[in-house]
Amino acid sequence: MHSKIQSGIYIVVNPAQHREEIIRQLSQIKDEKIAALQIWDHPDIAQIDEDLLRTIIQMFKGKAPILINNQWKLVERFAFDGVHFDEIPEDFDTITTEIGHDFIKGLTLHNDLTLVEKANQLNFDYLSFCAMFPSKTVNSCEIVQPETVKKCSKLTDMPLFLSGGITPDKINQLRELPFQGIAVVSGIMNAEHPEKVFEEYKSALNI
Repeated sequence: MHSKIQSGIYIVVNPAQHREEIIRQLSQIKDEKIAALQIWDHPDIAQIDEDLLRTIIQMFKGKAPILINNQWKLVERFAFDGVHFDEIPEDFDTITTEIGHDFIKGLTLHNDLTLVEKANQLNFDYLSFCAMFPSKTVNSCEIVQPETVKKCSKLTDMPLFLSGGITPDKINQLRELPFQGIAVVSGIMNAEHPEKVFEEYKSALNI
């Protein structure tokens, strides 16, 4: 199991996308160095395709941390490396006890930084801001102000990830911000040639 998140490009998989398309896209980047791969808890999906989960884990296990969004009870059944929470559950201590072993814990942040101290206390591993730019994929997040990210970096030592509408040509607008990586959904997963776009992101991030 990966003990902590890596820096770089964090891939988010939208399970509402056609299964064959998801597998095709991921197969093009499976040998790249990926910070993490998260299966999104998409609100339009009543239940995530379990065969899809098994296939993704088989493709990436040992290559990158594989996380599930919110649905922490799937950690044991599918050997996920961790959980990305959209908010800190009230029964978080119970959740960690039930899982029974160390796991990667990530948290979505917006412009309100009041949860940073609690995330520190609960030993979260990373924070991810949503959203830096308008995004068709994630339309439920407010636009995060650059000063919010700068302020957060002074409140925690956790790695910070930026997400939402980030394309390679927009990364220059983020240069002055303290962050360890970016989270990408449609930018790669909807690309005609995901491996080429992945290289464009790497070049823009100088990695």
